[in-house]
Amino acid sequence: MTRKFTLEEKHKLVTKYFSGESVRSITKISGVPSSTLYSWIKL
Repeated sequence: MTRKFTLEEKHKLVTKYFSGESVRSITKISGVPSSTLYSWIKL
């Protein structure tokens, strides 16, 4: 089953990336696939 992330949750994860946290650690903690996280970062 897929999980929908709210805009706030997406923003929080992208902010973590731009503050220096690695994609691997973000995806490990949140369960978001790295490909999805990269697509959010591009927006």
